[in-house]
Amino acid sequence: MTSQEINSQSQTPRCKDVIKGELEDRTRDLKELWNAEEQATEELGDLDSYFLGIWFNQAGDYGQREQFFKLQISTGGPGDQFLVYLNGDCEYTYENWFDVATIQVEDQELKEILYNLCTWTKEYENNKINTSKGTYEEGGYYNND
Repeated sequence: MTSQEINSQSQTPRCKDVIKGELEDRTRDLKELWNAEEQATEELGDLDSYFLGIWFNQAGDYGQREQFFKLQISTGGPGDQFLVYLNGDCEYTYENWFDVATIQVEDQELKEILYNLCTWTKEYENNKINTSKGTYEEGGYYNND
């Protein structure tokens, strides 16, 4: 049985049909938390607790060609996450069991928030992270040549 057949039997909306609305909700939440006093609200909690985790991944992890940060928001059905690439690209993925959809994040303010969150991680602070620009260490990039 295909995931499409499973989804049509359960009357669950397809991820491709709901992903834009889910991204809009996450965008609104993250902007609100980022700009809130002490980065917390009564409704959403605090920014530190919004994500299940933020991990740095090497090229090849999960079939990706480039290094990236994975910001996991939720798991299970449904689950969602952001992938933030060191080249500045950012994707949002929404998953519901056997159905997955991914779209590019175009909102520049959200991309800046996500990138800032990545740079706060201990992995970013404590490791040399190789990029196409060279190797990043605190203080900036230097050329690998």
